[in-house]
Amino acid sequence: MSTISIGICDDNIDPLGLGRIRFKSFSSNPGNIEGAFKYEKWDANDPFIALPLLPGSINHVPETGQTVQIFSYDPNKSLVNKAYIAGPFNSNFDFNNQTFSDGVGETTFGNASKKGPNVFLPDGTYVDKKANGAFAKPEHHAIQGMYLSLIHI
Repeated sequence: MSTISIGICDDNIDPLGLGRIRFKSFSSNPGNIEGAFKYEKWDANDPFIALPLLPGSINHVPETGQTVQIFSYDPNKSLVNKAYIAGPFNSNFDFNNQTFSDGVGETTFGNASKKGPNVFLPDGTYVDKKANGAFAKPEHHAIQGMYLSLIHI
């Protein structure tokens, strides 16, 4: 197992309210793992749980069906100690509506999703002049929200 893999959020209703998710791996067959040993959903032995990698104040809990990146602390122990980051996303501003195929559309894992429009021209100016200030540029430090940048300097 690799250190970082791609998965799909299968359940985001963490009974402990810690922001954990249950996921399906994109790169392995869950049937082989499910029958390997006894566990209950969400218990300490559940091999399909991942904790948020980012602090709770900035973590984005993915919607069911969204893409997640799964980080394994020890690739030799693939059933324990995993964390996630929601995404990859094909848009910075519409997280909740992005399906798994949308999320991997800009990676080699997917090619079925529709490509989104460009925001910037090669020289760094906006494609649509009316968007000036709505999206953070690479040189900005930004807090981004749904459909716009909330703060950028």
